[in-house]
Amino acid sequence: MRLKLFTLFLLLFSITAGAQGRVEHLDLLWEDQFNGKDAHFTTDLDEDVDFRLKDDKFEVEHKKEGYYHTKYNSININQGLDFTIETKVRWIKGSDDGYFGLVWGYDDLKSHYDFVLKNDGTYRIMKKKNGTTIYPKKWVSSDAIATFGEWNTMKVVKTGFKLQFYVNDELLYENSHWPFFGNKVGFKVQDLVKVQYEYITIHQPRKVHVAAKSMSPYKKENLGAPVNTKYSEISCLVSHDGAMMVLNRDDHPGNTSPGKENDDIWFSTQSGDNWSNPVNARKPLNNSGNNYVVSISADNNTLLLNNTYKSDGSSDGSGFSISHRTAKGWELPKTIDVVGFVNDGDFGGACLSADRKVMILTLEDGSSRGMNDLYVSFAESEEMWSNPKNLGSVINSFDHEYSPFLAADGKTLYFASQSHAGYGGADIFVTKRLDNTWRKWSKPLNLGRSINTHGWDGHFCVDASGEFAYIMSYVNSMGKSDIFKVRLKEEMKPDPVVILTGRVLDSKTGKPIGANISYHELKSDNHKGYARSDPKTGSYHIVLTEGHEYGFFAKEKGYVSVHYNLDYTKITEYEEITHDIYLTPLELNQKIVMNNVFFTPNKTDLLPKSSPELDRLLSLLKEHKTMQIELGGHTNPSKAPDSFHEDLSIGRASSVRDYLISNGISGSRIVAKGYGCKVPIDTGSAVNSKMQNMRVEFKITRF
Repeated sequence: MRLKLFTLFLLLFSITAGAQGRVEHLDLLWEDQFNGKDAHFTTDLDEDVDFRLKDDKFEVEHKKEGYYHTKYNSININQGLDFTIETKVRWIKGSDDGYFGLVWGYDDLKSHYDFVLKNDGTYRIMKKKNGTTIYPKKWVSSDAIATFGEWNTMKVVKTGFKLQFYVNDELLYENSHWPFFGNKVGFKVQDLVKVQYEYITIHQPRKVHVAAKSMSPYKKENLGAPVNTKYSEISCLVSHDGAMMVLNRDDHPGNTSPGKENDDIWFSTQSGDNWSNPVNARKPLNNSGNNYVVSISADNNTLLLNNTYKSDGSSDGSGFSISHRTAKGWELPKTIDVVGFVNDGDFGGACLSADRKVMILTLEDGSSRGMNDLYVSFAESEEMWSNPKNLGSVINSFDHEYSPFLAADGKTLYFASQSHAGYGGADIFVTKRLDNTWRKWSKPLNLGRSINTHGWDGHFCVDASGEFAYIMSYVNSMGKSDIFKVRLKEEMKPDPVVILTGRVLDSKTGKPIGANISYHELKSDNHKGYARSDPKTGSYHIVLTEGHEYGFFAKEKGYVSVHYNLDYTKITEYEEITHDIYLTPLELNQKIVMNNVFFTPNKTDLLPKSSPELDRLLSLLKEHKTMQIELGGHTNPSKAPDSFHEDLSIGRASSVRDYLISNGISGSRIVAKGYGCKVPIDTGSAVNSKMQNMRVEFKITRF
């Protein structure tokens, strides 16, 4: 009896500690012993061929003459390294013309290889590329081949630049290595034949560079019902604040078109530790096609979808589209234009940065290094994006890279790869952005066996806190594929961020407003991102990163924006803060505090970082050419004489007036007054109270 997977794994792997994570030295890449529920090859019974598990064997009965069928799994074989594919198979009954054996490097019906046997003691080796078939060996007899129910051990061995073919340890043929078309490995049968496979293994000596410095004590937890069902939960995204989950379900009876093999979008919300029963998004997000959400904005009010829509809501093919939350629900997604976008690959996908200025895409085109690669595109407007640029050879390699997820910090990228050394079909890796070109990245590190399995792992996401990740996996699932949750080790987490949340409100009525929110670096006025508030509740979310002094404001027609600032020049740990944003109606005698106007302490000199705030008031006055305002200066109560407070307050209001006049506004439209310390906002002794009192306000006195 062959060793079971876990025992063999322990025998064939060792660990080397490293400065960054650790290195695991592995040999066994993948195997299937066909042991009941642990078998990776799926059963399939139809009128042409039966694939079934029987007595710890994979039994294949082909019932259609003149045709062949294949059954395979996607395996993360690095064709640049040595490998061995091995299986044990025997003929049970059927026609001597029927053949059976291995198929590998399989991409589609036009490109693959096979190594097959017949019960008459002959073998064939075939290579097929783009529909052209070559037979290096075609039905050659060998005494090494066992017949009439006896077992044959078949091996395909790559060593250096050589490819060798063995039956029962006898070398049958040798030639130079053939590059893979696709990383699918499995079985092939033709004509009337019944065979059994005892096992299949793939060995490949390799070094897996793991992100964590030690074995993770955390285990993946199946989210269970009601999130997971006996059907396929094929992907999920969790919002940055961890409150909302977007699922994609395949062939579910609750989908928009039940009975069809299509994917629908479903929503779930979190309450405590539990997720609510997912609700189908329905129209306009779902239709009879395949519907995918690939990214959720930080404010939870915008979705990026991996498909496009016609004006009637029906599917309009591949591409990307954006949908915003409105007071009535999600709007019909609008197609976004990615300049020069082409995808010749089998997979597509994308993710947005938290500031909605950068998109990471997965696609295959003429510049791809393997199959699907990861690319970067930059926002020129919300509906226009730049020509995608390949992220480079550090991330992209000989096979598929896909399923990108950019963490809230805007630096940490998680993605699935069949190129980098891992444990099975596709693994999740993490890399860090090294500069602002978005094309220089740290060496990708495997997230380890607490997350990755011998199967296909993908659709990874992590909330802004960095504590928990969510991932789709086939292993230990309730159905075909399920959503799992896992706690991350410190080395796997993104950099800490600050979540700024609150509501956008009418300062006069207190009613919520749906508005656009912009935030920028205060000193340079460098735009850092934007968000939208929920039109029903006014709620918003912004992710602050990199350590800056920030200014932020909301904007909506008919209102004057009130600007705020926060100093987060040092972000050392994840934090959530609440700050409501008030919009003042554009009416006479409404006072608006200019929070982002700064002066030299106890003087009237404007600081350079005041310019963005002053320029916005300048724009308001230029837009409304008959508007007149009063500028009111205020100080914080102190033991200084009243004359000091009066002179300082009028001087500061006058400095703002001078700035506006020097930039083209008539002095007749602006009155400057000083109120000293007589009208404080907050009488408390805290530093924040004092800062609020030292202010300049403007009041609209005439339209």
